[in-house]
Amino acid sequence: MFHRLWTPWWVRLAAIVAAAVAVLAAASTAWADGDQWQPWSGSGSAGGAPAATDNQNSSQPLVYNMAPAMGQAAAAEAQYDRASINLTDAQIRTRTQFQHSAEYRAAQRELQDAQDAYESACQDVLADLRNNPAYHALLEKRTQTQIALDNNRGDKPEMVAIATLKMEYSAAASRMEAEALGADSQVRDAKVRLEAAGQTLQGMTERFEDSFPDRPAIASAWQNYQNSIVNQAGAQGYLEGAFITRSDMMLANAQRYSAPQPNCWGGWGYPYGCSPYWYGYYGIIINRRF
Repeated sequence: MFHRLWTPWWVRLAAIVAAAVAVLAAASTAWADGDQWQPWSGSGSAGGAPAATDNQNSSQPLVYNMAPAMGQAAAAEAQYDRASINLTDAQIRTRTQFQHSAEYRAAQRELQDAQDAYESACQDVLADLRNNPAYHALLEKRTQTQIALDNNRGDKPEMVAIATLKMEYSAAASRMEAEALGADSQVRDAKVRLEAAGQTLQGMTERFEDSFPDRPAIASAWQNYQNSIVNQAGAQGYLEGAFITRSDMMLANAQRYSAPQPNCWGGWGYPYGCSPYWYGYYGIIINRRF
């Protein structure tokens, strides 16, 4: 059996230092002879040399100006908000003008007067009906059955019988009221007037609603609102395209002017993955309307 001789640590350290000195000397000789370090271009570069620093100063990286796209997007957003507010104001003003018009107010007054006249005529008829002995007796019986229901303490069959009697008395009294109201000419005339006033006001409102979109103020505000939607969509698309273009340019600058880094553009797929642009500057665009 042979035993390997043990080498002291200082001897091994001296050997490493000597090798390093030899490598540096060879490099100095090559540089002096006119050889240059080749820029790093990946694993296939000549000699596997690291990236040179002096070639980065040969030109300036290109910078994509985001200001126009962001300005247009902000202006389109403001125009959309203003158009939306103007449309709402136009709708409110138009409805208010209609409801305050002399024609509409006259129709409202006629409806209210017709309602008051009908109620007054009905009250007169019902007041005369209370003097009818048969009607008065029905009201008394209905009151008595209600008192009996309130005083009952749980006898279900008896409660059902009393409740049935109360319903019969109430139905008989209602029939007498309807017959008396139907037989009175003033009530009939007041009811016809009330129905006519209601139909007049309803027809006026329906005609206004039908013509509402075609009114000049509404049509103009609506068209401006639709234009603002289109303008905002175009500005938003331009801004998103500018983000992608800037991201592509930053990627190209990174590949040209800096040493390769581990690829981080996987994720969901470039440029919507984790490129340097999406990590900083303005963040990811979120379209809040479309």
